[in-house]
Amino acid sequence: MFDSCSSLVSLELNGFDTSKVTSADYMFCNCDNLERLDISGFDMSALEPDRDYYIFANCNKLHDLRLGANFSVTYNMNLPSHAGWVKIDDPDNTGDLPTERVDNPNIIITAINNNAKQWYTTICYEYDEDTKTLTLVGDVIIPDRINKFSKKAEVLAVDTVMGTGFIDGSLEYTFNGYTACKSIDLTNIYGGIEDSSYYINSMRSMFEGCKSLKDIDISNFYTGKCENFSDMFSGCASLKKLYIGNLCKMDCGGIYDII
Repeated sequence: MFDSCSSLVSLELNGFDTSKVTSADYMFCNCDNLERLDISGFDMSALEPDRDYYIFANCNKLHDLRLGANFSVTYNMNLPSHAGWVKIDDPDNTGDLPTERVDNPNIIITAINNNAKQWYTTICYEYDEDTKTLTLVGDVIIPDRINKFSKKAEVLAVDTVMGTGFIDGSLEYTFNGYTACKSIDLTNIYGGIEDSSYYINSMRSMFEGCKSLKDIDISNFYTGKCENFSDMFSGCASLKKLYIGNLCKMDCGGIYDII
């Protein structure tokens, strides 16, 4: 619709009824001078799977993006610096980095500020207080936020929703300090992408100190470009089941460096 509108600087589209929109491929693609985009009224809940390609591709000057409750940015949309945006109206923000997801139904508009330290964190995880289960959700999981989860010492299980993904270069210390956790299942998550700029380069101390952990499944992780596995499972004294796929085929200095 607005593909290659290269002179466009600011756009506000809140009068649109998008509740029946099923395809939005390339909608703002190549708007390379677009700085401010307000689509906070957009309801994209009817969008069909894989019909969201390159919506924000090459919008390299975009620094103010306002979204509504029913618009979730996905990896397919090609938002520049995708893994580096922050909700600037999030009251839990401390400095540049958010520490936790805010479960606040009153926060409808997400103003995203693209600056020197960029984070995108609409959704990262959900926590069930009754079962003590941490579920990783959203298409981008930032490891630092999982490591800094305030209740990590009481988590009993970690699970993932299909389609979530780790695309950060380093997974160091992601679950370090999850001392009560007995099971971590990452089979639904993308762990690095082959032939992509997004790949895992370090898994050092990723599960270190998880002394209650009995079961880990990371068999679907792509580790072909990972250079550091040291102390990955160090201190996992209760570990009985470990599904690691092709991990041991990597030239990582031997199994002793891993454990």
